[in-house]
Amino acid sequence: QIASKLRPSTAPIHCANPFWHIMHVIHQWSLLVALLLYIVLGAGAQQQIDAKVYAKIFEVNKPAWARLAALIKENTPKGASVIDIGAGPGEPTTTMAKLLETHTFVLTDSQVRMIENAKRRAAGLNNVEFHVASAEDLSAFPTASFDAATACYVLMFVNLDKALKEMARVLKPGGVAFVTVWTGMPFYEMTVEALKELYSTQGFKGSVPALGVNPLSLSTTQFGVSSVETGISDMADINFKI
Repeated sequence: QIASKLRPSTAPIHCANPFWHIMHVIHQWSLLVALLLYIVLGAGAQQQIDAKVYAKIFEVNKPAWARLAALIKENTPKGASVIDIGAGPGEPTTTMAKLLETHTFVLTDSQVRMIENAKRRAAGLNNVEFHVASAEDLSAFPTASFDAATACYVLMFVNLDKALKEMARVLKPGGVAFVTVWTGMPFYEMTVEALKELYSTQGFKGSVPALGVNPLSLSTTQFGVSSVETGISDMADINFKI
């Protein structure tokens, strides 16, 4: 258990900035957990994810990229236009663009450095365009511009209502959207528990800080319905498949 590994054997440590203490303690145990903590506690406070850090860990999402590419192939006509919202360092756009050479893809992300990384990843592909744009504001694109939209592990980090409405606006009538959300993340859950244990056993002052980002905020509920689906059902004036 990560929590047990985080527990120092010395006397309680009183630290003004427990984040750096936690990072120091866990470095020898797990790089992935360290990177996750950096994203959640460090970048989360600034509402941005560090592009360099994220590029090192987002490869674990490969199965989702392949699945999205297959879904786009199965559900869109030859030559379709697709917007990938919040593509980060270039996925699933790059995977889809390689598989579907006749399709055109618009890769978006709100951070310039993410777009720069995406351009390097998609180098040599002629069917990809790049735009700095937030999921909540796609005003750079006219209404009914795309046959399909994808959003791979992004909607939990933005205003869901705004993002869904913008996604629906830029889709053509009958357009389709494919969205991925995490239903579980053991490293994140153990990290949260480790933070709670550190605060309760090591003498940190105050309460456990609220995490800037909750990657499980759109996970399926006990009824098997995700917040994304709930959001869609609340938008009676919008009709598109997701």
